[in-house]
Amino acid sequence: MNKSELIEHIARQADISKAAATRALEAMIGGVKSSLKKNTAVSLVGFGTFTRSTESVEMRRGCLAQLVERRPYKA
Repeated sequence: MNKSELIEHIARQADISKAAATRALEAMIGGVKSSLKKNTAVSLVGFGTFTRSTESVEMRRGCLAQLVERRPYKA
């Protein structure tokens, strides 16, 4: 599901306009982003938890390299 499909779903389920659903979704995303900028985790029961990662780019590249090395080569 992409963002526009989610907006359509919210509009149908809440019986509101797509414009209102867009504002609601943007407000929710904005709230999550704002909390993450303050290093505050966001936990939505039944949906998930959002936390800010402090992992460096080098660490991610290293993990990706290890993952690639573990994959068997298929000819």
